[in-house]
Amino acid sequence: MKGSPCCTGECSDLNGSIEGIEDTIKNGHTALMPAHQADFGGAFKTNQVDDLVQYVLSLGGKPVNKEAQARGSELFKGEAGCVACHGDSGKGSAKDTTGGQPVEKSIGAPNLADGIWLYGGDEKSVRLSIAKGRSGLMPAWNAGTEGVNRKLSPLAIKQVAVYVHSLGGGQ
Repeated sequence: MKGSPCCTGECSDLNGSIEGIEDTIKNGHTALMPAHQADFGGAFKTNQVDDLVQYVLSLGGKPVNKEAQARGSELFKGEAGCVACHGDSGKGSAKDTTGGQPVEKSIGAPNLADGIWLYGGDEKSVRLSIAKGRSGLMPAWNAGTEGVNRKLSPLAIKQVAVYVHSLGGGQ
């Protein structure tokens, strides 16, 4: 949802379609996941972050501590507010809903249930993402974009979009 802690409001419609991927390649994407651990500016204690880690790992099919997973599920769906960006099932803003309503696709929150992990899917990497947060920038590659080696023709952008879509993350 625009205005949620995960979206800067500068996102394109990241709906997983070839056209949505093409738009992202043309115009870029800025993403922000806030820190959740108090040591890094968040609101949660280390043990609460540990519980969230176990729940997120479980979404990706990883073996976890079941008691910590249950506590993490409550945080994910409640106080941590993760569902606002990742959806009720953790399938991300392109595929999930929150309270029966589609998640705002422009958030660009990743699918945590598909086993595709940008920053690594091991416990240490997931903990770092949740504890400290992440910010990312996909630069614009449109031919009118300023910058060194950041210009692609419309045909090249379409080819990259089709390729990215074929990798399985699109719809």
